[in-house]
Amino acid sequence: MSSIKNISASNPVPNDLAKRLGNDGIGVILATLWLGYKDLYATGMVRADTDEDTITVEWYLKVYNRWTSENRASQVNVNLIPTNQYPDVTVKKKRGKAPTIDFCFRAWNRDEGYFGAECKRLKSNNAKLLQEYVDNGLMRFVNGKYSLMCSESAMIGYIQEGTIKDIVDKLKVLLATNTRLEEQLLREVREENPQYKSAHNRKIDNQTITVHHLFFDFVV
Repeated sequence: MSSIKNISASNPVPNDLAKRLGNDGIGVILATLWLGYKDLYATGMVRADTDEDTITVEWYLKVYNRWTSENRASQVNVNLIPTNQYPDVTVKKKRGKAPTIDFCFRAWNRDEGYFGAECKRLKSNNAKLLQEYVDNGLMRFVNGKYSLMCSESAMIGYIQEGTIKDIVDKLKVLLATNTRLEEQLLREVREENPQYKSAHNRKIDNQTITVHHLFFDFVV
């Protein structure tokens, strides 16, 4: 990552975490996220009215269990640990709370950054939730509020109504209007799971950030 100017950060920005993890390391993380979803889905606890925080906490526990019980940390070349509700102080203002991301794989050394995941509920006929996914989810990566130390991250969509295809089609329209889009929301064809990817020009340092979109289908 090139040097970043005009940022009021509490710590110097280190080398890009995604580049240190490499494609294999990122793949291990994403696979673990999917396994956590499948474990959660099997419980049947997520319904159309289950709130975002409840889903995220339960999903985090499943991911953490997979990561630790299967020793998945040994498969990546950076010491990482799953963390829920992590405050990111990289661009924290002098007043107010630091931006808090829903979930991340944080390096043991805080200064080395994290691979972040922001989670949002989605219903195909709920325009407000779709807009939230973009404005208060994806845009936080594009604006540099989240994962500034990592050029790859994830958006997690909890599908509680409708089909993934319908939701993706609607999100594509929203993404095209205001997210500094470099690469459209496209299916990652090598993935068995419904996983998509988009690329954006990050405003704060003019670097490209790649976002993996994982859609967890909880529709009964």
